[in-house]
Order: sequence, then structure tokens, then C-alpha cells
Amino acid sequence: METDSAYRTGRLDTILEGSDVRLVRVSKATAAYLSAATVPPGQRSADGYPLDGTVRAASNVLRLSLDDDGFGMYQIVERKTREVVGDIGFHMPPDAAGRVEIGYGLAPMARGRGLMTEAARLLMEAAFASGRVVTICAHVESGNHASRRLLERLGMEVAGADGGGTLMETSRPL
Repeated sequence: METDSAYRTGRLDTILEGSDVRLVRVSKATAAYLSAATVPPGQRSADGYPLDGTVRAASNVLRLSLDDDGFGMYQIVERKTREVVGDIGFHMPPDAAGRVEIGYGLAPMARGRGLMTEAARLLMEAAFASGRVVTICAHVESGNHASRRLLERLGMEVAGADGGGTLMETSRPL
């Protein structure tokens, strides 16, 4: 992944490339479809996509204009099938302290294959390389052991508890 451009501009690239996945930033036009629980015409997607969380995240993109600097929502495209299999992104742009929260979801047929690990790693690396992010956190619902293991693999540690879940985070100095 090319991180120099993100570092220079403080913006994240429109497309983040990995070996098995490609993250494609969700535009306002795409968000309009996803917020209505539909996929844009011509887009290939896995069974079960868009997810319930996709609809909520896409609505936030529209409401908060989260596509402007890359700190919004990305669709996860499996390179082998060229299908959208999930999404990942930021709840909001970085705050004044350089803190962001990520959220993600994957269609059932794509789970357990390492796709989300790669997608989250790409997104986190780009965020840290932007020069605007010091801490990345995520909330994990109680009982979601797979999500917690994913975040632990990515270097996140328990930072506390919140209503019905666990707050996990990782930090890197600027």
C-alpha cells in the first residue's frame, strides 16, 4: 500500500490495495443506494450484502459528509471474485486528540478466511500514515469472540468496558 500520499495530505486514498482485498471508498452516490439497503446498479456483491450495519454506516456517510477526506466508509471487495463482501470504516474523522473509531462487517460467506484481518490492517495502516491519527479504537459487543480475536491480532488491547461490550484500542505516536 502506498502510504506516502496519505502522510503528505492527511487524506486517505480512494482505493487501498491488499493481496486478497481492495478497499474502495464509498461515495455519496453509492451511500445513497446502500442506505436504502440496495447495491448500486452493476455492482457485484456477496449474498447477504448490504448488512444491517452497512445501511447505518451509509446513512452516516450521507448525513455527515464522511467521504470527503477518506475518514468515512469503504467497501471490501474480494479480489478473486470481484464481489463486495463487506465494509469497514470510521464512525467520524479523527478528533482533536487524533482518535478515531472503526467499525466493520462481513457477509457470512466471507467470514473465517482472513479477509477482514487484511481489510482492517489496510485501513489502520492508512489512518496512522495520514499523520492525523494517534489512537484507533473499536467497540466489541459482548459474546462476539471472533471480532475480539480480530482486534487482538491487529494489536488492540482492552481499554475498558461500555454498555454491553468492550472498548479496544491501539496507539502509535506521531
